[in-house]
Amino acid sequence: MKKYLFMAMVAIAGMLSGCGPKTEEVVNGAELQGIKIRPSEVTLEEGDSVKLHVRYVPEEAEATAPAVQWYSEKQRVASVDENGNVKADRVGTTVITAQCGKFEAKCTVEVTKLELPTPEPDPEINFSLSTELIQAPAKGGTFDITVTTDTTWKASCERSWAKLSQTEGKGNATVQVTVDPADSESTLTQKITFKVGKGTYYVTIQRKGMQFSISPETIDVPSKGGTFTINVTSNIAWTASCEETWAKLDKTSGDGDATVSVTVDAANTESATSQKIVFKAGGNTYNVTIKRDAKAKLSIDKREINVPVTGGSYTINVNTNREWDVKEKTESGIVTITKSGNQAIIKVAKNIRKGGYVYNRPYYVGSRFDIPIIFSAEKLTDTLTLKVEEPYIYFSNVTNCDWIAGTYGKHRWTDESHDMRISKYYIPIMEEIAYGTGVFTYEATLKSNIDWVLDIEDTNSSFFADHGKRIYDFVSSSVTKGKGNATIKITADTGNKVETCGSVHIYAVPDENAGWSGMRTDPDSDGYDGIQIYFIYTTK
Repeated sequence: MKKYLFMAMVAIAGMLSGCGPKTEEVVNGAELQGIKIRPSEVTLEEGDSVKLHVRYVPEEAEATAPAVQWYSEKQRVASVDENGNVKADRVGTTVITAQCGKFEAKCTVEVTKLELPTPEPDPEINFSLSTELIQAPAKGGTFDITVTTDTTWKASCERSWAKLSQTEGKGNATVQVTVDPADSESTLTQKITFKVGKGTYYVTIQRKGMQFSISPETIDVPSKGGTFTINVTSNIAWTASCEETWAKLDKTSGDGDATVSVTVDAANTESATSQKIVFKAGGNTYNVTIKRDAKAKLSIDKREINVPVTGGSYTINVNTNREWDVKEKTESGIVTITKSGNQAIIKVAKNIRKGGYVYNRPYYVGSRFDIPIIFSAEKLTDTLTLKVEEPYIYFSNVTNCDWIAGTYGKHRWTDESHDMRISKYYIPIMEEIAYGTGVFTYEATLKSNIDWVLDIEDTNSSFFADHGKRIYDFVSSSVTKGKGNATIKITADTGNKVETCGSVHIYAVPDENAGWSGMRTDPDSDGYDGIQIYFIYTTK
């Protein structure tokens, strides 16, 4: 009888003992340093069972520790399943090993013979029972004991988890024994005692310990929801329920192993939510935690930026709860984007490209062009529009600039209403015919939002050979380079009378493009605004 008392105490005693490494290493964060088994040793009778528990060192390491593998040194003595449940099969001793990564711990299991209590009969009374042993499963049940006698008798149970349909009688009877479901993982034993005259008879009840586990214990659900599986391993009846209505179970009860499907609705809030699925078995509660991600969100703190022609750097704050990306809708060649945390750093270069072109498109004074920047997260998008200022250079308010000869007709452009494109069209806006010796002065307002230089170019090569002097040597400007608006005075001194003609072109061009060959030769391709001066030289 001492062994029965020991078995009832073994689970409590095991909580206070351990096995495995006796010296714990220094804990470094949540890195696993070792494991222990509780209880570290146990004695079971044949047919008994017990669950072994692993303790992690440190406890915080459990979350990231590898799965535990269980082994029995002698399977015929006692076996162990993947959850650490040990079943005693025959008399002997074995060692149960738990292995977790490179660490292991051991528990010694001794299995003894199941000893039934010896009856003490009254020789003067005829009395017998139909069985001496009732082996009840963990879920309990009802069992019959047939009493055969011709005299009075009394019966009683040791513990409350077994109850008799009758506790006394006279003569033959069938006594029903109701065994409650197990509420612990250990096999329990008790006696039913029958008293007849001076005699004592026994029926031993051995109830298996409960086994119940659920996997996984945590379910991570994306914001779109979905259906997930919970595996139930059990030898007893169980129930299950959800805390909130956004998760639903296809099974809410069972009796043994089962697969439970849980359907989680899509998130409708921008905050993460969680709830528990509560399983109850053998008077115990087990939880599966559902963690549902928040509804996807995406927004940016700026949706339109006016960018000057000189470019700039801009920081955009991104409000999202997802991985996100950002890119130009169409590559512009002047934008670079860098991600840093929940910010996008957008840099816009000068809106000028070398080689005689300004971004290879016609621009107008005061106009802008759009560069869409697309932010995305899951299926959400948000757009930032960069409104980039167009570069421009042109002359206006030109004095003394009537067209007086040639095939162009007579025009006067002195305001900003004319076509001011600078990347495709070369615009002659000044022409004079000069006879004899004279000095001509022209004044114009140059307007620009980029750096510029003036360039003077002649177009009459025959005159070079005849006189050894280039025509643009006769022309000078009061200003040769600058930025923004300026007043330009251009002086043309024809000098001696000559019998030839030529022209001088005075251009304002982007400083970045100055010196590039071919950029002003074709008025239909890549010229820039400028003043064109014609000179005709004759001999009196």
